[in-house]
Amino acid sequence: MCIRDRLKVASGKLLSAEDKERLISTLDADLTRRLDEEDVLSIAERAIAEHNIEALGRYYENIRFSSIAKHLQLDEEQSEKLLVKMISEGRLKAVIDSRSSLVTFAAEAPRADESEMILNFATRLEEVVSKLP
Repeated sequence: MCIRDRLKVASGKLLSAEDKERLISTLDADLTRRLDEEDVLSIAERAIAEHNIEALGRYYENIRFSSIAKHLQLDEEQSEKLLVKMISEGRLKAVIDSRSSLVTFAAEAPRADESEMILNFATRLEEVVSKLP
């Protein structure tokens, strides 16, 4: 991971499509595969999408599914599934209003330091890798 990407992750900034491709190109093959055939995202893509959802929560109080999907480069249904999973696992504090296709993020928690954020990102990747057969 180059220093620019580390700084974006550490500061909680959105990772662009170019950032995502650059990150994925540097990863081990295990991280670039999907957990199962029904999974749309690879392990690394899922970690990056989750990072971007958390970053959106820092930028927005409310945001529509269509905007989230655009930022994640996913369709609205995939974005909603990822949001629901993160909320149900307690990794994201937000409320989904399906009727209005709106997500309301909880007030931002105190900022973690850079090393803690990078460690959290790496830990999430390791958790997913540990589920690999």
